[in-house]
Amino acid sequence: MGGSVHISRVVIENFRCIRSLDVRLSPTTVIIGENNAGKSALLDAIKLALGRRWGRSGQTGFNEYDFPMDQRGGARADILIKLWFSERTPGEWPQEMLDDLLPIIRLDPTTNLSSICLRVTCSFESVSRSVDPNWVFLNELDEPYAGSGGRNQNLSKFFEFAPCFSLAA
Repeated sequence: MGGSVHISRVVIENFRCIRSLDVRLSPTTVIIGENNAGKSALLDAIKLALGRRWGRSGQTGFNEYDFPMDQRGGARADILIKLWFSERTPGEWPQEMLDDLLPIIRLDPTTNLSSICLRVTCSFESVSRSVDPNWVFLNELDEPYAGSGGRNQNLSKFFEFAPCFSLAA
């Protein structure tokens, strides 16, 4: 999304080794930690949420190994990934982006800052060993948008402004 727009917050639940994570990010964030602490899981969750594979004949990017194993062999908990994209100053986002993404933009009346919240959920069906992900944008009440904000075209438009690039070490 533009040069100065960034992911400002990430919430992840039940993704690989991450049971629950809520972290705020700055435009430049460094992630450090011990081996097996979840650094790669955090980055992979973001890549999956921003990946272009949604809706392509079952090839979503998610797989059964993304779900934490249940010690008792029961149902695996659903994955939740939420990404917030926020302005740091009012009017920071380009007008073209505001116009194209108006149905999914949240405006804070106190700060006059625009933000977008993308939620990805994914469930695992153990019998068929299939995954069922769902991408939606959330309104100010943390609920999926209805009407024009709930249209699938918003995902395509959003991804035009939110390219996701990653490099392996």
